[in-house]
Parts: sequence; structure tokens; C-alpha cells
Amino acid sequence: MIRRPLDFRTLIPAAFLAVGLAACGEDAMTPTPGAEFGDLPADNISFDVRLRITEQGVRKADLVSDTAFFYQGDSRTDLRGVEATFYDPVTGRESGRLTSRTGLYDMESGAFTATGDAVLIVQVDGEDQRIESEELHYDVARERIWSDRATTLSEDGRVFRGSGFESDLTFQNIRVTQLREDEGGARNGGEITF
Repeated sequence: MIRRPLDFRTLIPAAFLAVGLAACGEDAMTPTPGAEFGDLPADNISFDVRLRITEQGVRKADLVSDTAFFYQGDSRTDLRGVEATFYDPVTGRESGRLTSRTGLYDMESGAFTATGDAVLIVQVDGEDQRIESEELHYDVARERIWSDRATTLSEDGRVFRGSGFESDLTFQNIRVTQLREDEGGARNGGEITF
């Protein structure tokens, strides 16, 4: 009987084949998603999201979010930890800054709604004005920002409260509806434009 040396070229593929066949047994572990997979709040979740909102190439706003939830087949995105910077449509200079706990951005229309302790800081004639509401809306096509909810406007140590407000993106025409001035102010009801 003649003994031949082992040929590793045939031994190694045979070893892999044996391991592969053993893995195909009934006890093989195939990873499967857990029950919590179906409970995910979105199809895609992104962190530290930065969006630039433009119209015809002109920057209107920068939108930053800690977390964004994207849904398949839906142009809307749920946002958490929101910051937005608005720009004057004529000069391109920063015209306002907004923060809110949550928001909803529609990528198709460019509409944005800030919800949960929404605070907008704007500069008018070199003075900061602070606008607070539970919900603020931004319409890129109409270049306006508004709220239909209770709104507080603070400027120069005075506080005004109203049922809502509306402004253009230059924040030179801020209108508060159903106005009430705190600290015994004479204005009650009606509107005021700042």
C-alpha cells in the first residue's frame, strides 16, 4: 500500500463543506427581529439632523433637530429638540431664532410647525422681541410665520398676551390678535402691530 501525503487543497474545502452542512441542521440559529421591532416609531430615525430650507435657491431657514423620525411614503418628518434660524428674504441676514421641544416638517411643501414651548427671538429696530406660544407655523411659500394659539410677546420690559400672532419673515410687521398688556396696560382686546 502506497501512502500519499495529505493534499491541503482538497482538505480545506472539505472542512468548510462539513461546517456548512452542520450549520444547516434543524438547530441552526437564524437572527430574527424581536417583538419590539414592530413598535419602532418610524421607518428611519436620524440624529443631529440639519436641513436647509430654500425656495428657488434662496435660503429661507436652517432647521436643526436632535432626532428626526422619517416615515416611508410620507413627506412629513417628526422632529425632537428643534432649533431653527430664519433669514430675511431680501438681505439674507439672520432675522430670527426659534426653539421648541418638537416639530413637524413637510419636505414636499416646506411647511414647518414648531410645538411644545416654542420660543421665537427676533430683532426689531435693534431690540430683541421674544414670542412664545405652544405652537408656531412657518410657511416658506408665503414667507410668513404665525400662531393660532395663545401667544406672549415680550419687548423692552413690557409683556403682551394675545390669542395669536402673524408676521412676515423680516419681522417688521408683527401683529398680535386679541391683545392684552400685562401690568395694568391700557390695551385690552383688538390688535396691535409692532
